[in-house]
Amino acid sequence: MITEDEIVRDKAINSDGPEKKAASPVFWAAIMLLSGTCTTLFAKVQFDISAKGLDTCNVGDDGEYNCKFQKPWFSVLEMKCAMALCAPIFYGLGWGRPDPQSDPRGHSPSAEALKAVWLPALLDLLNTVLGNIGLVWVSSSIYQMTRGSVVIFSAILSVQWLGKTLRSFHYWSISFVVIAVILVGVAGIKQPDPASDDGDDNCTGNDCADDDGDSDASATEIIIGLLFILAAQLVTAVQIITEEKLMTRVGMAPVCLVGMEGLWGMLYFIPISIILTLTPASDEAISTVWHEDFIDSFVQLSNSTELCGIAFGYFITILAYNISCNFVTQTLSAVVRSILEACRTLGVWAASLCLYYVFNSKSVGEAWSAWSWLELGGFAILLLGTVSYKGLVKLPCVGEDVYEAQKEAEEAEADDLAQYNLLESEA
Repeated sequence: MITEDEIVRDKAINSDGPEKKAASPVFWAAIMLLSGTCTTLFAKVQFDISAKGLDTCNVGDDGEYNCKFQKPWFSVLEMKCAMALCAPIFYGLGWGRPDPQSDPRGHSPSAEALKAVWLPALLDLLNTVLGNIGLVWVSSSIYQMTRGSVVIFSAILSVQWLGKTLRSFHYWSISFVVIAVILVGVAGIKQPDPASDDGDDNCTGNDCADDDGDSDASATEIIIGLLFILAAQLVTAVQIITEEKLMTRVGMAPVCLVGMEGLWGMLYFIPISIILTLTPASDEAISTVWHEDFIDSFVQLSNSTELCGIAFGYFITILAYNISCNFVTQTLSAVVRSILEACRTLGVWAASLCLYYVFNSKSVGEAWSAWSWLELGGFAILLLGTVSYKGLVKLPCVGEDVYEAQKEAEEAEADDLAQYNLLESEA
């Protein structure tokens, strides 16, 4: 998943040039795995930190307390700022500059290419905020695993919009992913709230229920969170198809694509932040979709050193993740990146368990329960569906001729894309 998640940037439509004297591929793979895991955890921890802001939150009849920093839109802004830095870092240091002898046309994307990124950038912003809203109510591991459903949506859309052909092993793989998402979703709904006995008096959102309604409200919010994450993956699939169609016409280096999407996202946030701040607030947790006070966000940040540290960590890990992803795809392959994404999911889960049992962080960590076995089974099936969809594992019920036909089709597609390696620039 890329993320997620293997969008056209994974295909490296425009090569970032000859091999540079940089750190080893193993180093970048380790950075990708570590930063990818920390990105999800930092986002979850950030949502759980309480800080003094413009408002206070009520907790039943116990009085008023500082609100938690449950700001999914602000997290998206952090992500876009980090993405926008990717291209300047790469091109400023010369990492993304191809060899003039191997590609005399230069490395600067055309003005047409830069303008054409507005649509995938908008889709990327939308899928990110939908996923962040879901993460507010769903555990980190459930969030990470549910994102695997992007395989389902991208497969359907690639057939409808790109005219691609799905082989029998694709359908088997999609079935595995559907089963896995159902199992993981049920496990997420049934698992007990680790923070229910934590004695935390802080508000867990704009909507703070009393003790009699906690379980129902929690289950409802988890279901809503799962639906938001699934919606995010649908938008991600649309983004994948849009970028694939766009980048075959307008060539651009993968890292430049990430940077331009970040820059466009920051531009979008100028009107978005104003609209979100002016929309009416509500005590309902779902109001995070249409309302977020950005002034309150900066007030909370100014009043909490801990929150600033976590926000900075989130920013740095996103930046490191995007840079390392580009190096992994360039020096290893998109296949290796897919395997690392699966390991990232397992890493998020392991880290969540560690936070709960080692650091006693019950509100952010995740406890092991009877339903965790169901989640583990769902993860195993999800992993099988992911690797079999990419052809890394061959299913015994599928003939070898099917895999050979798919290999020939992919080679033909790669040859077609090669002619769009880089648009000529008059600059």
